Amino acid sequence: MYDSFLLFYLEFIQEQGRTEGFWSSYAQSPAHSAWSGYAFEIVCLHHLEQIRFKLGISGVITNPCSWRSTQKKGGAQIDLILDRNDNIVNLIEMKYIKEEYSISDAYAKQLENRIAMFMHETKTKKTPHLNFITVNGLYRNQNYNLVSSEILADDLFKL
Repeated sequence: MYDSFLLFYLEFIQEQGRTEGFWSSYAQSPAHSAWSGYAFEIVCLHHLEQIRFKLGISGVITNPCSWRSTQKKGGAQIDLILDRNDNIVNLIEMKYIKEEYSISDAYAKQLENRIAMFMHETKTKKTPHLNFITVNGLYRNQNYNLVSSEILADDLFKL
């Protein structure tokens, strides 16, 4: 596991955190957005028990992992996989955004391709369930039906 404070300290405080004006300029930067997403993923990974609880699979044996395609062109990755012993595999996307996350048509196609690539490359026969973990949920548009279930950031702190 990761020590979240140590990662934060090494990234920001040790070198940059004492520079005058750093925090006010950094908070508006793309680097801040990237770090926030990375930090959110770490928080999610520290709360696997709560994720399993929210999905209703607390009693199911799972093997958590991530996945990256072996294809060099058009490769894909999945943030978190819960490989279950009940013939289902949860493919979980983690998205840090302050408002509801909207799955665009283009991203819906990417998700479908990512799932197909995962199924093909891993040769699994398990049924895939696409799940999202977001801060404020998913926007209910025409692509919402791709998702089996969603988990909110608040759910990570309940049990």
